[in-house]
Amino acid sequence: MLPIKTILVPIDRSESSQHAFQFAASLAQEHDAQLVVLYVVPLAAVMYGPPPNNYLDHLLQELCLMKPSDPHARVQYQVAEGDPAAAIVRAAKETNCDLIVMGTHGRTGLSRFLMGSVAEQVVRLAPCLVMTVRNQVPTETSAVAASSC
Repeated sequence: MLPIKTILVPIDRSESSQHAFQFAASLAQEHDAQLVVLYVVPLAAVMYGPPPNNYLDHLLQELCLMKPSDPHARVQYQVAEGDPAAAIVRAAKETNCDLIVMGTHGRTGLSRFLMGSVAEQVVRLAPCLVMTVRNQVPTETSAVAASSC
């Protein structure tokens, strides 16, 4: 198994990123790794003018409320601005991370074509391994899938 010393987990306040955070925190505990939690203010939000001076500080304070269940976990919190995929890849390089754990929204069709997939871009450009975490499958679907095997 590859040594995992630093895990980057990008957060976008979605349910899938919450699942990714929990999974990354669990991996960090198992490997005694540092967890780097990153929130990226998307480019569209940055283009509408400069945010108030304390805006990024406020976001960082909110981000710091996300705590892993392990009280001894080593966690670093970061806020970045710009294109999410580029900011995630940049943070991965700067923190010398071994693994990126990120949620996926599961967009398909036109919305994926128009919005693109941040996870897909990160997988292509990341300097390390990338693990994507989907939302949990509803119980009914799980039962049907299990019974058809």
